[in-house]
Amino acid sequence: MAYDLDLIGAKLRRWENYLKNFQLPQWDELPDMDLYMDQVVLLLQRYLNFLPEDEHGNAAITASIINNYVRLKIMPPPVKKRYTRVHLAYLIMVCSLKQSININYIQTMLPLGLSEAEVRRIYESYVSKHREMCLAFIQLVRTAGDKVLHDKSAQSPDVEQLIFASAIVSGFSKLLAEKMLHLEGQQISDALARIKDMEARFDRAQADPREADMEALREYMQSGQWQKDYELDEKGLLPRDLKRGVLSQDGLYNLLDRRPPCEGTDHLRQI
Repeated sequence: MAYDLDLIGAKLRRWENYLKNFQLPQWDELPDMDLYMDQVVLLLQRYLNFLPEDEHGNAAITASIINNYVRLKIMPPPVKKRYTRVHLAYLIMVCSLKQSININYIQTMLPLGLSEAEVRRIYESYVSKHREMCLAFIQLVRTAGDKVLHDKSAQSPDVEQLIFASAIVSGFSKLLAEKMLHLEGQQISDALARIKDMEARFDRAQADPREADMEALREYMQSGQWQKDYELDEKGLLPRDLKRGVLSQDGLYNLLDRRPPCEGTDHLRQI
C-alpha cells in the first residue's frame, strides 16, 4: 500500500502536540452542580474529544450510550434525571477505558456503591496515570516512527512498520490488562465462595458452637484470609446483597471468645 509520507508525518506531529497539551479534568475542575443529560453529553464530548466516531459516523458519546450504561449498571443512575460530579467521573473513565478493554472488566474495576470519596480517589489516580501514559506514548511513537518523522528517504514499508508496532503494543497492553483483571475476578469469585461457607459456619456456631465450625472460623481469622476478605468488602468489590455477618470483626471475635481458644490462638485477643 502506498502512503503519503508528508501527510503522515504532519499528522504524527499534530498528534504529538495534541497529546503534549492534553489532560483529563481534575476532580475539582468537574462541575460541582447537578447537570441534565444534554449538559453531560456536551461536557464529555469536550473532555474526551480525542475519541473517534464509530464506523457509522456516530459520536463516541451520546445520550443513548449513557442511558445504556445506567441500564446495564455500569454507572450509578441519575437522581431525578440529574447527574453529579460522581457521574461525570464514572463516564470519563468508562468512555476512555472502553477503547481498550471489555466493558465487563470495567465493571470490575469501577463497581457501583462506592462513596464519593472513593470515586474521587480512583478518579484522581486515573487522571494522573492517563497523563503519565500520554507522555510515555509520545516517546513510543517518536522511537517507532523515527524514520517516518525525520528521514526523507522513508518509504511506505516504514509506515507499515509503525502501524505494526502500534498494533502489537495495543494488543499486548490489552492482553496484560485483561489478564490482571481476570486474576482479580478469580480472587473475588474465590472470596465469595469462602465467605458464604464461613457465614454458614458463623450462623451455626452462634446457635450451637460445634468444634468443627469453631476451628474453621479460628483458622479463617488467624490465617489472614478474613482480613483479605474484609478489605475486598471495604473496597466495594463484593455484592451489596451478600450476607456478611462473619466479616464483622466484633461479631466473629465475640463468638470465638465464648470458648477457651485452642493452643496457639491466644493472639486473637490482640486482634
